[in-house]
Amino acid sequence: MAMVKVPGLKGSKGMVPFEAYVPGKYKVEINAVKLTEKENEKGKGVSWEFKSTILDSPEQANGKAADGRPYTFRIYLMDETHSSYEEWHYIGVDELESLRMACGIDKKGDSIDPDAFVGEKAVITVAQETVEYKGANRTQNVNRKYEAV
Repeated sequence: MAMVKVPGLKGSKGMVPFEAYVPGKYKVEINAVKLTEKENEKGKGVSWEFKSTILDSPEQANGKAADGRPYTFRIYLMDETHSSYEEWHYIGVDELESLRMACGIDKKGDSIDPDAFVGEKAVITVAQETVEYKGANRTQNVNRKYEAV
């Protein structure tokens, strides 16, 4: 097979271990929103994936700010047929509503345009939690609060 040009390969240092952002307030701009239908043994739902860029952040463990780096987060909304809907559906709905209010986006009853988030800015209070992932403990980020810029 012939050689293939891969831009950036020359300067790459290879994969680095995942490091969660330090807890604190992060000003972000949302760049894209992707909705993906999910289904498991308990039922169906939709994962809202928000890709954003960090505009202002606290100093990280390496002594540098995370400004300019990506921050991706997801909000999961259960379908009304999900077996846990009655007990837990409000968690995702309330989180999405908090983000909507922080971004100043309009809604009509129970409807909202996911694309309306693109280009909007918000301040996210980010925390850390440890979860089991592929048989090992891993620290990951969780969003605790959304505020207007």
